[in-house]
Amino acid sequence: MLQVLVVDNDADGGARTLCEQIAGAGAIKLRYFLEPQRGLSVVRNRLLEEALHTGAEFFAFLDDDELPDPDWLARHLGALAATGADVSCGPVIQLSRESAGAPAPSTSQSVPPTPRYVACNNVVFRRRLAAAQGLRFDMRFNFTGGEDFDFFEASRRQGNRHIWAGAARVYETLRPDRATPGYLFYRHFTGAVTRVLQERKWRPGPGVWLRFLVKSCGKVLGGSMCLARALLPPHRPDLCEAIKRYASACGYLCGLLHVRAERYR
Repeated sequence: MLQVLVVDNDADGGARTLCEQIAGAGAIKLRYFLEPQRGLSVVRNRLLEEALHTGAEFFAFLDDDELPDPDWLARHLGALAATGADVSCGPVIQLSRESAGAPAPSTSQSVPPTPRYVACNNVVFRRRLAAAQGLRFDMRFNFTGGEDFDFFEASRRQGNRHIWAGAARVYETLRPDRATPGYLFYRHFTGAVTRVLQERKWRPGPGVWLRFLVKSCGKVLGGSMCLARALLPPHRPDLCEAIKRYASACGYLCGLLHVRAERYR
């Protein structure tokens, strides 16, 4: 039986009325919870705890600004059943950049690829990750973001198998304020800072400096090449890519200097 759990991180319970209306309509079984303590890890851990109480064998996460395909969940569950994997993740398609007539996803892959990173914006995983293995979202990333990447890195280190289900698609509309050069720089800068924090957690030692100094140099070089191409039309994609790479280079260096970027505080 499908259950939808909503954890409201607004101390005033701003989403309560809407959730109660949806639950009262009876179309789906929806349960609402209020979590006044702020933060991403706090909310995700509360969702895990409440999901464990339901006895469900599979947990699915979506972001609150996304809409899934009608067969999204069935695609994930089918992939998990066919492969025996523990975690299935899929693509997030930005509607402002991909037309409604985008090609249908391929379903012919007999061996799904293993994703490098797994996030909570489109994922289904087995109960045992939270129950038997006791995995939780690390509070070090409560306000920085990246808590989901860290969670599934911990899962990978537990020996769990992760797969990519390309046919299990969700859709996100890119807000205009998130398409500006300033936001693009900020997002990739803070993400790079957090990436260094994660690396220090899982692979501590002086090697972190060498790895991210090399990465920074590569990002600056790549960004410069993109910036040069941006002088020729059409220049927008290359300019955006240059911004991303320069932002990442700055973020890596700041992360090495123990700067914290708490973009969700």
